[in-house]
Amino acid sequence: MLTVGLLGACLAYVLAPYAIKLLFQKGAFTADDTLAVTTLFRFGLLQVPFYFGMCVLVQLFASEMRYRTISIVSLLGFSVKVLCNVLLVRLYGAQGVLLATGVGAACIHACYIYLARFRVSLASGRTGI
Repeated sequence: MLTVGLLGACLAYVLAPYAIKLLFQKGAFTADDTLAVTTLFRFGLLQVPFYFGMCVLVQLFASEMRYRTISIVSLLGFSVKVLCNVLLVRLYGAQGVLLATGVGAACIHACYIYLARFRVSLASGRTGI
């Protein structure tokens, strides 16, 4: 699913200016506005592949009734996103918010991959290697 999300994000990256122009560039919405929205949209695409991968992994953890692990990973991802927002908004402005969301999604995805691969249980601290 990570690969499917990556392919979808790449396709959306290429088609973004045309779709945004077709949908929004009318009246007061100028070509400059289209460029600005396209830039923001493209930064937001960073989170798509990780989200697709997370959907499958969350279902795996839920089917194993590892709800505490899901909660802890979600809190960790939220914390990373907030920290990145503070740092990246200062550097990149509005694009920093979207970058922070992508970094948070990547962090969550990496945690799920690690925890699934090594069967680590955050509830008891034991591994099932």
